[in-house]
Amino acid sequence: MGGGGTAKKRCQGGPAAEDPRQAVSRASIYFLTGIHTEKEKRMKAVTKILIVLAVLVVLLGIAAGVLYFLATTDDNAGKYEAEPSTDIVEPAVKAALTGQETEITQDQINGFFSYYIQENGLTLAGHRVKKLYLQLGETPGAVSLYLVCEGLGKDLGITAQGQMIYLEAGKEFSLQISDMKVGRLKVPASWVLSWISSRLPEGMEAQEDTIVIGSQFLQIPLGDLQASLSLDGFRTEQGRAYVQVSGAVEALQEYLQKKIGESGLGDLLSGFGISLP
Repeated sequence: MGGGGTAKKRCQGGPAAEDPRQAVSRASIYFLTGIHTEKEKRMKAVTKILIVLAVLVVLLGIAAGVLYFLATTDDNAGKYEAEPSTDIVEPAVKAALTGQETEITQDQINGFFSYYIQENGLTLAGHRVKKLYLQLGETPGAVSLYLVCEGLGKDLGITAQGQMIYLEAGKEFSLQISDMKVGRLKVPASWVLSWISSRLPEGMEAQEDTIVIGSQFLQIPLGDLQASLSLDGFRTEQGRAYVQVSGAVEALQEYLQKKIGESGLGDLLSGFGISLP
């Protein structure tokens, strides 16, 4: 009797058996809660990534806008102007006739650049050039260039400083660029020249930070005559340029006859019995 009572008490005092349905329900809740928590973690991670990407896009947009502003802001606009002129022809003819080195001025050079662009047009790497201006430095070979060409939907002002050397062996110019800017944006000359190298016309070549200009571009036309003068020598010193030029004697004589005729000097000479060659 006593033993049976003790067994009954143990049975009453022990934990009640869990309903299997409750256990399944509790496990389902834990499982679903875990899935929901995992989804929240993934969503938070994706949200963070999207926020970072959005910030990067905004920063890139701001950077691109700043670069565009710098590249298209030309502080030199309207500063360097030269009227189209062929005044360079007369000292060039003098140099060809005498065979001696002759000085040409910066104004004559830039006037001829303006004249050439106006009459023939000029493109560089597929972009139309509207202006080309040269400044001569004080030290031998030192030059500064200012170029205006179409690009990015605007007129871009490009400035470059460097050393220009005339290579007599190949009758070509070598311009080594030490500093270059597009608008206010400083750019590596080697990067720019590498980009345009495949787009340069025949006779021009880009090599790292140097551009080489062939002899076919170093011709000075004699007005309306079907002839031109060839540049055989060029140097700069103390803001001045000195050239050596050659050309066909017949073309030079024809040019001089035309100039004398236009001035009326030919009639005056004929009155004294002097005939022109």
